[in-house]
Order: sequence, then C-alpha cells, then structure tokens
Amino acid sequence: MVVIRAGPGYGKTTTLVQWAESEKHRQFAWVCADREDNDPVVLLTYIAVALNRLMPLTPDVFDALASPGASIEAKVLPRLGDAIRRARTLFVLVIDDAQAIENPQCIDALTALAEKKKESLIEALCR
Repeated sequence: MVVIRAGPGYGKTTTLVQWAESEKHRQFAWVCADREDNDPVVLLTYIAVALNRLMPLTPDVFDALASPGASIEAKVLPRLGDAIRRARTLFVLVIDDAQAIENPQCIDALTALAEKKKESLIEALCR
C-alpha cells in the first residue's frame, strides 16, 4: 500500500500517472474518490468496476454489491477480497483523492481489501 499525501496542487495525481505509465510489470486500477463515495457500497462498486477492467471478476461480486441490504462484511468483502487474492497479475489499486473518504465503514473496507492482497502475496512467497 502506498499513500501519497500533500496539499492540493502538489502533483499527487501527476506522480501516480507517471508511475503507471512507467510500469511494465504492473497494471493499474484507478478510482477517483469524492465525498459522494462515502458509502461503502458505492466505493466498493467503483473498486470492483476498476478491477474488472484488469481481471474479469466473477458475477457473484457484482450480485453481492447489487443486493439490497447486503452485508458489506459478510457478503461483499469476502467475494471481492477473494477475487483480489486470486489475482495472478501484479496490480496497483489507486484511490485518487482518498482523503475524501471519511466514513469509517469505507476505511475499514479498504483496510480489509489491503489485507487480502497482503495474504495473497504471502501465499505466493510460500509456494
């Protein structure tokens, strides 16, 4: 996980774009966050769509996100986390303007997804 933190106009997005353009071994999934994305279902849907562009996700991820009243912890995160864990390609998930995300449920969801990716890296190293 990489965090780039600086004030407005300091070139955070430009730096990330240059990094993405210079990488040959990693793909980048990009989500631009704003205050409207402080709903975990909305944020995770954007993340799922961005990841789906890199690696096709199973329909159950989107089914869980579309289910009215679906539990984020019980249904959405396990499915999306498993998709991330099973990824066979190196990727970077960029949450541009992440400072706009203030809802603790959203922050917890991002933390859980980062943990799933860490678990997959550990599994790969142990093979």
